Amino acid sequence: MGNPGDPMTSWQGLAVAADEGQLYLNPEAAAACSSACDDYIAKLTKHQRNALDLADISGWGDFDSAKELGRIFSEKAAGDAK
Repeated sequence: MGNPGDPMTSWQGLAVAADEGQLYLNPEAAAACSSACDDYIAKLTKHQRNALDLADISGWGDFDSAKELGRIFSEKAAGDAK
């Protein structure tokens, strides 16, 4: 595992405690965590849509090199780059 001061170790410990039913939150804290997660997911979804919009490349001209460059940038924006 990691050292005790490692943030990942702390999160892993909390995950294990939650899985074992040993982690409890008061209702207000649980609601705040749920709301924060919902907000974060909404932001991630927005960023994903924006990235997909960036994949719509046009205006590079008719040269083969321009089409290839447009394809490369499109794949990078959409996360399809190899």
